[in-house]
Amino acid sequence: MAITIRSAAKADADAWLRMRKALWPEDEGEEQHSAEIVQYFAGSIREPLEVLIAVGESAEPVGFAELSIRSHAEDCLTDRVAYLEGWYVEPSARRTGVGRALVGAAEEWARRQGCIEFGSDALIDNEVSAQAHRTLGFEQTAEIRCFRKSLTTTEPGSHQPAAGASEPSTTSALSSQVAKSLSFHLERVRAKVHTIVDPLSTDQIWRKPYPYGNSIGHLLLHLTGNLSYYIGTQIAETGYVRDRPKEFADSSMPPKDQTLERFDRAVDMVLATLAAQHDADWSSPYHGVGSEDVRDRLGIFVRCISHVDHHAGQMIYLARELTQ
Repeated sequence: MAITIRSAAKADADAWLRMRKALWPEDEGEEQHSAEIVQYFAGSIREPLEVLIAVGESAEPVGFAELSIRSHAEDCLTDRVAYLEGWYVEPSARRTGVGRALVGAAEEWARRQGCIEFGSDALIDNEVSAQAHRTLGFEQTAEIRCFRKSLTTTEPGSHQPAAGASEPSTTSALSSQVAKSLSFHLERVRAKVHTIVDPLSTDQIWRKPYPYGNSIGHLLLHLTGNLSYYIGTQIAETGYVRDRPKEFADSSMPPKDQTLERFDRAVDMVLATLAAQHDADWSSPYHGVGSEDVRDRLGIFVRCISHVDHHAGQMIYLARELTQ
């Protein structure tokens, strides 16, 4: 069976709703499922962060996976764990590789977010799901029963913090849309860079077609260092130490694939950092060497992504000269 895995589009809403109801028939009514799907496409809901749709030979959706990033997952060691929140395959498409393809695509998404662990769960009596997880390389970590007890007399669904308690970090629809828009632009620019660089050889990316300026390879090193420092060191606290002069003078000329991989890792880190921003984070004061005129986090995100776009434009002209 030919299987295509792609991100959910608005045209998938009806199929996604149908499969969601089949996966979680007792959790929520159709109205709630529909509302959450609308919110997802509007960018006004925090979870899921990504929805993958499996399409079969008939071009009809036959499965989906809902993904998030959790700060904690049972027996995981890191504080950014990609999580399989929902995983479903239509009965007629089971045992054809659809489930495996969805999980494989989910793992690739998780790596692009900078995650090194992938979590999931299943109901304690759902042995079919447990076996499917084990088949795909998951290891069972624990079996637990969850309990809840209300400590207030308010109606279910109303949340009133106790006196003196601080409100948790929140992410509004506008904040989510800002993060999604910036991420979309950065992904678009990354795709542009790959379109330019992928057809070139290692020799070509390090060759300068003009006696002045930089090679494409050195521009890639520069963009990697720029993102890794301004976003990685200063916001994500990755510990990256920048050597800016080396970005333009490195004579080691690493292979093209290695150079692009480092650039992609820096982009993935920025995307993950964007997804982690809450309402108050965008206006947080920002400080970095060479960015004294940037006042807040939103400003540095905009500047860094525009900076990548600027140098991608330079790469276009360099590539034309190299391939003439």
